[in-house]
Amino acid sequence: MENYLWAMGINYEPRFSECRIGLTKFVCILTIIDDMYDVYGFLDELEHFTQAVCRWNMEAKEELPEYMKPVYAAMLNELADNVFKNNGLDVLPYIKKEWVNLCKSYLVEARWFYRGYTPTLQEYLDNAWTSVGGPGALLHAYLLQGLGSHLTKTSPESFKHGSEIVYWSSLITRLSDDLGTSKAESERGDVAKAVECYMEEKGISEEEAQHYINDLICYSWKKMNEESVKTSRIPKSIVKMSLNMARTAHSIFQHGDGIGTYQRSFNLFDCKSYSYIS
Repeated sequence: MENYLWAMGINYEPRFSECRIGLTKFVCILTIIDDMYDVYGFLDELEHFTQAVCRWNMEAKEELPEYMKPVYAAMLNELADNVFKNNGLDVLPYIKKEWVNLCKSYLVEARWFYRGYTPTLQEYLDNAWTSVGGPGALLHAYLLQGLGSHLTKTSPESFKHGSEIVYWSSLITRLSDDLGTSKAESERGDVAKAVECYMEEKGISEEEAQHYINDLICYSWKKMNEESVKTSRIPKSIVKMSLNMARTAHSIFQHGDGIGTYQRSFNLFDCKSYSYIS
């Protein structure tokens, strides 16, 4: 149910029910893999899993530990086949690229954790905007929304043109997540997040670091709004879903960890107030 909130926030129109179902599946698989890298997997196992994702075939599954095999099989989902059947497009290279990038970013964080290394804020963010799962989620949402109708031969390439707005939306999602969850994750021994990285780098208090991260979120919103009006090469659906993902992150993490440990009722669509454009 928590994962469905992401799908509902990104694409809430009633006619996109199938998109929400597919996107919820993606977020569920992403969450399991994220936990595997953060908590359950040993570093050598995670290295092997990342290598298997790069190979992207069922034969690679057999070389993995038993607990990783069903996760790997679930990741090799049917979306690419469905797009090919309905639209005649081969989107597998794009889907594979996002999963490879995501797992590589998870592995970077796992290596930091095992080394006891706290990166600089910039070093952290260069990796964390990918590890939050935003680019992968938006690509899946874009393909699922257009399944059987709106996708053309140029559609996969047009997603690349929206890379800047996807970046800023993912960065806002990551920073909002970190502000809401870093304390709980730090207590359970997770890798340092944005707040801890900046505290360590500058030798400042937690309150000062949180203030800086909030300022960075505001700056990122301004950049995303700038990108959102450059619509000549960016599909409007990507613009809309990027804005919605950032809004949803604000809503989920505005009072703490709205996905994990923190239980609080909230109105998902309160987050519309976070947009600076109509």
